[in-house]
Amino acid sequence: MNILRQIDNLRIFEQPYHDHYAADKDEVTRSHYVALLLMVLLSEGTISKQQQRMLDFWLPSIGLADRQAELCELAGRLAKDQLGDAIKLLKQDPYLIRGLLLDSMIFSRIDKPLTDSVVSLVEALAGFFALKEQELENIVYLAAFILGLPTESIDEPYFDMDLLPYQGWSEFLYHYRPNAARRLFKWADENKIPTNILPRNIGALANVKQLNNESHKVNDSVVRWDSLPEELYLLSGLESLSIKSEKLKKIPASIGRLKKLKTLAFLSFNCRTIPKELCELGKLQLITISPYVEYRGNTWYAFASDISEPARELTNVPKELSFFIKKNNIEINVSPSIKHFFE
Repeated sequence: MNILRQIDNLRIFEQPYHDHYAADKDEVTRSHYVALLLMVLLSEGTISKQQQRMLDFWLPSIGLADRQAELCELAGRLAKDQLGDAIKLLKQDPYLIRGLLLDSMIFSRIDKPLTDSVVSLVEALAGFFALKEQELENIVYLAAFILGLPTESIDEPYFDMDLLPYQGWSEFLYHYRPNAARRLFKWADENKIPTNILPRNIGALANVKQLNNESHKVNDSVVRWDSLPEELYLLSGLESLSIKSEKLKKIPASIGRLKKLKTLAFLSFNCRTIPKELCELGKLQLITISPYVEYRGNTWYAFASDISEPARELTNVPKELSFFIKKNNIEINVSPSIKHFFE
């Protein structure tokens, strides 16, 4: 389609993929890297339309846009009798080897299952590069994750696995669990949440049952969170969430992924809306909300110790949330000024 081609051309111009790890290597190394990838793809005969479309996006990220024809010629020479030269170049940097194997799997699997010949070729390259079995399994997992394929039958890589050689696919790895966990841990560190309350261990996150910012203090003061991370969903076993903070401006939609949550409390609440995704919390039993300040008549009544934040009036509670609360007989404990939203 002409429209699709125009969109692709615009994306290519704007370089949609993050810079490839090999982008800062010399041209000879980059050329041989791409030629090895093309050699794998051409082992099947021809490059498919979907593979070509991805190549159009990908080649600029490694600094070799509009060079595919000559690189295909180089791939042919490698396949014939010059493979050793390319392998020698890549063996100088183990990250290049890992990146090549991931790129090969992604491009080969983009529009069809991996053929026996491609699997054999990738395994042969991994063996030649002396890659450990666990390392190859990690790469297989990442390829499946990036392509949106089921990963349940594949062991998840170690949390501390270095993702640097795969940085070209970073936009597709945003929700990769270790990446998400790092962002959650950073938020916890910034808010001085003790490790006994929120462990900095990805394997222990599902064991966290309660989270509230009043359970710990710094210099005898409650740390008032100014944000909740989207990655809160990693606390999959969370049953109770209580937040007292007038600094909190928004509740992330991902709160709806806390499927075991039973009680939810927002104290000194200072947001304008509540996400409709609360309707996805099938085990929710109690919601408590008290505003930061409450307007009655012509007077503001403070429910916090000080008025240092601008007051934001709750203006919207999704109708489906009110219906969900009534339908499931969820106990609601809210201040009089906002009670009408839930009736």
